[in-house]
Amino acid sequence: MIDFKEMNNQALNASDKEAFRVLDSGPCHRIGVGVRIKPASETYYFLEVILSLGKSRIVKNFEELQKLINLVSVLSKRGFITKIQDDSSFLCEREMNQSDVMEEYESILNLEDFPPKYEK
Repeated sequence: MIDFKEMNNQALNASDKEAFRVLDSGPCHRIGVGVRIKPASETYYFLEVILSLGKSRIVKNFEELQKLINLVSVLSKRGFITKIQDDSSFLCEREMNQSDVMEEYESILNLEDFPPKYEK
């Protein structure tokens, strides 16, 4: 269970006005929840999903690459904004109400082909 009150306090005291907790991770994914304090002391909650090809970054199986792209597409349709990072991973983030964070997290865990798996 996430202690949002504690995360809010950490964000208020952080120089970047943000606090983050990893909820789930593996070799090709990471899911976390964050709190961001914006100007005028507005509090935003967000869910972040990072999807990658793993450490090798060599595509050996294009079917698995297509599954990754499909996951990114599903997250986009759910309102996630997607950025490609310097390491070629996909960072998908969506701001939401605090009350929706855990439900959205659970629904992501139940998506078909989640978490992504790649040959080494």
